[in-house]
Amino acid sequence: MDTKQALVELGVDKHTLTTCQRQALDEDGFFIVEGILSEESCSRMRNRFDQIQQVEGKRGGWEVHTELGAPRLSNGLNKTAEFDDCLYIKPLLATAFHLLQPSFKVHGFNIRDASPGFGHQRLHSDYGRAVKMGDYHIVNSLILFDPFTSDNGAARVVPGSHRSGLRPEDVMSNPLEAHQDEVYVIAPAGSIVILNAHTWHGGTLNVSGARRRVAHLSYCLRHEQQQFIQQDFLTSSLYERMPPAQRYLLQITSLNDS
Repeated sequence: MDTKQALVELGVDKHTLTTCQRQALDEDGFFIVEGILSEESCSRMRNRFDQIQQVEGKRGGWEVHTELGAPRLSNGLNKTAEFDDCLYIKPLLATAFHLLQPSFKVHGFNIRDASPGFGHQRLHSDYGRAVKMGDYHIVNSLILFDPFTSDNGAARVVPGSHRSGLRPEDVMSNPLEAHQDEVYVIAPAGSIVILNAHTWHGGTLNVSGARRRVAHLSYCLRHEQQQFIQQDFLTSSLYERMPPAQRYLLQITSLNDS
C-alpha cells in the first residue's frame, strides 16, 4: 500500500478538487465546501461528542491538551465509530495529496467546543516553524457540527498568509489582536473548511453562547510525527472497521503487531 493506491481505493483522483478549489488553496490557503455532512450526521456527532465529554469532563482532550473554556475530545476515532465519516471526505483527502504529495498520513483528530465567553485564540499556524512557500507539512480542516456565525466563536483566517514564509509572531506584537486582513469563516453546519495549516488562523470569542462543536482532522507528511501516535491508542474496534486504505493513512497495524 502507498498513498496513491490508498486514494484510489477511497475514490479520490485528480478531478476531485475543482479548479476554483485549487486556486483558492494556492492563493488564499483555504476553501469551504458546504453540505459535506447531512443534518442527521451532524446531530449524531454532536450528541456523541456531548456524551463522551460528559464522562471525560475537564480531562477531555488529555491525549493532546486540555483548554480552559473550550471542552475538547481527542482520540475520538478509538472511542466511537460515530466520527468515522470524517475520514472519507474526498476534497480533504485530495487537498492533502495536492499539498503534501507524494505521501501523507493522519496527523490528528480532535473536537473543540468554545464555551460562552471563551474560545479566543492567538493567530497561529499549525507547524512549529516558518516554512517557505510550497514547503508545506500539514493540512488541517474544520468540520462543522454546528454553524459558524459571526458571534459564536467562528474561526478567523488571514488569506494568503501561508505564502509569507512567516508566522504571526514574526510580524505581530500581539497575535491575540485582530489582523487587518483577517476574515471570519461563516458557514452552516455540515460544512468543511479545508486549510493549508500554515495559513494563519485562530478561534474567536463565543459572544452569543451558541454551541460551535467542530472537528479538526489534520494530515501531515508521512515522516512527520502524529499529534499523538495512533498505534499507541489503537483499539481492536477501530482496526477491524477500517479498510486497508484507512489503516495505511492512520498508520496503524494489527494489535498483534504492536
